[in-house]
Amino acid sequence: MDPKDASRTLGEQVQTIPISIPGWRRDWNVASSRRYSCTHCKGIVSGQPVALDLIEDKDAKLTATLIGVNSEHLALLDQREDSYQRVPFHPRSIFMWNSGPMPVGRFWLYQARPETRIDTEQPPPGLFVPAPYQNLVLHAAQSWGEDFKKAVEEEMIQPHWSTKEGLGFLHAPEGVDSCTC
Repeated sequence: MDPKDASRTLGEQVQTIPISIPGWRRDWNVASSRRYSCTHCKGIVSGQPVALDLIEDKDAKLTATLIGVNSEHLALLDQREDSYQRVPFHPRSIFMWNSGPMPVGRFWLYQARPETRIDTEQPPPGLFVPAPYQNLVLHAAQSWGEDFKKAVEEEMIQPHWSTKEGLGFLHAPEGVDSCTC
C-alpha cells in the first residue's frame, strides 16, 4: 500500500516499511464487483474484472509493505478491505528492504474471502486485470524505488494466462481491449 494511501485511509500519517515475506504469492483470483467503462465508447466493459489475492506457496516470496497500526487503524483497514479477511503470519522470516529494527507485535495480511475467489488455473473466459488497478499497485510499489517496483511487477505475472502483450496476465488497457464497440 502506498504510504499516502495508507495515511488517507487511516486518517493520519503512518509509516510503511517495504518487506518481503517467504511462503506467499500474489494471484489475480478475486472477482471484483466494480465495473469499468470503455475509454472509447464509454460503455461498460464486458467480462469479469479481477483483483489481487495472496496465496500460501512455500516456493514463493511476496514483496509488500508493513504498516504499523493500532486497534482503531485495524478496524478502518478491515472496513476498506471488506472483501478480504485478516490472516495472521509469523514475522520470523521477513526480509526488510531498508535498514532499521524489525517491528515487534502481531502481524496480519489480507487474503480474499473464499466466496470471492475464481479458479485461475482454469480461468473462465472474459477475465481481465483492469489497467487502473494494475497501475495503482505499481504506482504504490514505485514509492519504494525501481527494484521494489520490479519485484512487485514480476509477482503480478500469471504465467498460465494468455495475453496479447505476452506479459503473462490478462490486461485491459483502460478497458478498451475488452470492449466490443
